[in-house]
Formats: sequence, C-alpha cells, structure tokens
Amino acid sequence: MAKESNTESKKVIVITGTSRGLGASFLNQLQSKNHTIICIQRNTKDVAALNNDHHYIELDLSRPRDDWDVDAYLPESFDELVFINNAGTFGAISKVSDLSASDIETAQSVNISMPIIIIKKLLDLSLRCKRPYTIINISSGAANHPFAGWSLYCASKSYMKMFLDCLDLEYEHLSVTHIDPGVMDTGMQAEIREAPSQHFPEKEQFVDLKKNNDLRSTDDVAMDILRTENLI
Repeated sequence: MAKESNTESKKVIVITGTSRGLGASFLNQLQSKNHTIICIQRNTKDVAALNNDHHYIELDLSRPRDDWDVDAYLPESFDELVFINNAGTFGAISKVSDLSASDIETAQSVNISMPIIIIKKLLDLSLRCKRPYTIINISSGAANHPFAGWSLYCASKSYMKMFLDCLDLEYEHLSVTHIDPGVMDTGMQAEIREAPSQHFPEKEQFVDLKKNNDLRSTDDVAMDILRTENLI
C-alpha cells in the first residue's frame, strides 16, 4: 500500500458495530479523514454501498473467536492505534429468575468476551508496532447505576469499565476513555420501550423520553465524541 504523502497524523481506527446506530454515525463522521478505518460488524453484505476506502471484518460477537487479524488492512505506517468499543447488546430485559442460559451467554459474549479478545489482539499489535494505543469505551450510566430488569446489561457495562481501568494501569503507551453517550434515538432505546413493564418498572421514563423528543441523534453524539477525542 502506498505511503501517505501528507503530514497529518495517521491513525488506524477500529470500530465495532458500524452497521447501524452510533457505530454507523462514527463511520460517517470519519469518512473524509486521513485515517485507516477498520469496521467490525456481524454482516458485511451491504458494505458496497459505503466508502470503499474502509475495510471490513465480518465477526459475529455472540460467538467468541480469535482466528482473525487486522494486519492485512494496515497502512505501511501509522502514528496511533484507536479502538472504539461501541457494539453491544441489551440482552434480555427480565428478572434474573427468567433468564435462560442462552441469554446469559449471548450478553457475556457480545458485551465482554469478544471486546476483550479484540482489545487483546490490538494490544499485541500496538506493542509489536510500538505505537500508542487509545481505547474509547462507549459505556453507559448503567455501568454505575442498577436497574431492575437490566442485570445482564448493567453487569457487563460495569465489568468492561473495571477491566479497562485495570488494563490502563498495566501499559504506559495505552490510554482509556470511558464515555457515557446519554440517551440516544437508537434500536436499543426501542427495545427498552417495548420491554414488559412487570420486568422493567422504570419503563415509562424511557417512553416519555421518546414522546418528548428528548433522545439525541446518533450523528450529534458521534460528532461530539470524535471532536472531544481529536479524531475529526
């Protein structure tokens, strides 16, 4: 691959969940920038409609595996490696007594196991290439505040926050930022509004957010985050 001819800082940015929601907004905001963008998403059959300069890795995060790598998509040189840990699943919204083994396994895989596998693989790359490694963890208020019916989601968000805080202490070249994007108009919010009230007592608060137009657009949120992190 040809070397870059300009002096702008060149980053390799890896993003999960770029097919919709906040992940798609991240991708759209970054399209015109001089970075290598590697998109990790469950299905890549429709990527021809997107910018062909970006690269796609098809991974179903509900099925942990590490037999993939990013090396084939790397430019000859880059200044920094960035991972945006965006993809996630709400999982089952229900009382713990009603959770199935499959509910538990899927939430753990998508929200914990596969993100850690990706983070570890990129860590190895950053050490090998001797480049700074930045992790932007798209967190949630649920990482610190419990909700009835959200046990799997709250626990997994809290788990990733603590895991990354520990990782941050281990490597000087690595930095971690946790970002709570707030309430956005996404498919996940739709799932919350459709949850049975008997399992989720605070449901009406989220119904009112949609009714009162208090949900932010993912495009606005993505722009704010990328600007704050100096990526656009």
